[in-house]
Formats: sequence, C-alpha cells, structure tokens
Amino acid sequence: MRKLRWVGLVAVGTFLFCLSAVGTLGWVVVAQGERWDDPLSAIDTPGYYQASLEVEGMTRTYALYLPTAYNGSTPLPMVVMLHGGGGDARQVQSSTRFREVAEAEGFIAIFPNGNGQLPVERLLTWNAGNCCGYALESNANDVAFLAALIETLGAELAVDTERVFMTGMSNGAMMTYRFACERADLLAGIAPVAGALNADPCAPSQPLPVVILHGTADELVLYEGGAPLRSVDRRNPRVDQSVAFALGFWRGVNGCEASAEVDTTQADLRVESYTDCTSGAPITVFDGDRRRARLVWRRARAARGPRDVVDATAE
Repeated sequence: MRKLRWVGLVAVGTFLFCLSAVGTLGWVVVAQGERWDDPLSAIDTPGYYQASLEVEGMTRTYALYLPTAYNGSTPLPMVVMLHGGGGDARQVQSSTRFREVAEAEGFIAIFPNGNGQLPVERLLTWNAGNCCGYALESNANDVAFLAALIETLGAELAVDTERVFMTGMSNGAMMTYRFACERADLLAGIAPVAGALNADPCAPSQPLPVVILHGTADELVLYEGGAPLRSVDRRNPRVDQSVAFALGFWRGVNGCEASAEVDTTQADLRVESYTDCTSGAPITVFDGDRRRARLVWRRARAARGPRDVVDATAE
C-alpha cells in the first residue's frame, strides 16, 4: 500500500470546502464561445487551461490551474475539486477562489465538469450512486472519467501521484465518497463537504485520511441522515446516510479508536479528531453545531454575520 501523506485541512490548509445549499456517460455539448480545447501537450507552463478528455467514447471537459511554482520537473500535489449539483467548473472556482489558494500553497487544482442536458455546460450533476439529476438518470460513469483524468494528468504533468486529493460539495461530496469507495488507490485523502456516503457497496482498496465538514442546519443533505427536507431533484427521491454513518465507516476502514480529541473552543463549532488509527490515516470531522451554524466559502457575504462560523477557505 502506498505511503499515506495527508495534505489538507489538518496539515497545510490546501483544501477549500463549502456547505452547499444545494451504462453511458452523459454527453455534454460545448456551445459556441465555450472552448475546452487546450491541448494537453501545450499545458506545460503556469496558468489556467480548459481542456477535454475522451472517456469511453465521450468527450468530458475540465479546467486546470498550474501555480507559478510549477516548473514541469518538480512534482506538485494535485487537488480535484468537484462542484455541487447544478454547478460547473467555472461556478465552483468563482464561489471558492480555489485558484488563489492553489497559487498560494503551490498545488495543481483540477475542476472537472459533471453531466447535463443543456447545450452549454451548466446545471451539471454527478452520478454518486443515488444522486443526482441527469448524471444519475443516464447512469453516467463518472468514476471512469475521474480515474482517467487523474491517471492522464499524473502521466503527462509533473504531479506528485502520492499526493492526489479530492474534495467536493453536496453532490460533489457524494461523488468524492463514491470515488474513494471504488478508486482509493488513486487518492491520498478526501474531504467531502455537506455530502452523504450513499455509495453501496463501498469497499476502499486502502485506508485514506478523511476530513468531513457538515452543518447541522443543512436541509438538503441532513446531518442526521434521511430524506431531504428540501430537494431540487424531485424526480429522483433519495434517503441519505448520516454523518455518523460515514464517520463510523471510515473509522473501521482506517482502524481508528472510538475516542476522539474534541475542540469546542469556537462557538457553534465542534471539531473531532481521530488520530489513533492503526493505518496512520486520521479522520477529522467539522460539525457546524447548533441551529445557527454554517460552513462557508471565503466569498460568502459579510451580511451573513455570526451565522458563518467557519471560513472553510482559511481552514
């Protein structure tokens, strides 16, 4: 088993996270003016690129950011950021300012696009097993797409393949869980935000460090599990697993003791850290506690005031 090295919220703060309010691959048509044709062979200097990848006969698209620290010879960590349901690669960058952190921390940031029916890449979803939207209905093979993307970029760019991480929000968090269930061999850690571990079966090939962020006030993916109180995908009703279920599952996989270090020094926030794990892969849970709690992106409006208890970008 590869050596696990955790780069994320707990170690160096390179992940950004959000509490979202929100047999054939889905085909996404690129509209005029939306170019995703930067050739991979030309992606060799720092900057922002939009490219595509052929997977199982379908064209899948993604955005990529190489920080100024990238020189083409020294391998850098890579973080794959999955947008939430109804989002897209551009939207998640705008709402998270993830590229700014990639630049500051010196890692490669990848923003894949999910699946949709519109002639432009908007209102996209991931097939996380029981959610969501068009990706679920078309049985999109998003695991194959993400695996091919990670493997292709790992082979063509200066990527530290021992430090590839995945994070996502809401539907993107569910997809992060599913990918870890099926292709843990390609990852060094995951950080699902406001998502549920609904993948069944889930049989990771190796332990993984895990950071879970969720708020108790979430009505779309309930902290305690169950059917959403509010849903934007009424054609596909679902029942979500709880945060406790995900924690218990990964504690078992990672061989972590039941006792945790608990930090409640910040109002409306509970942080549980499980570091006594036989695998050496720790687990950290950020609970937005009480009814007022929220986890937010750096770009969240200041008007939200005391309801915003965690600047997830800074974490």
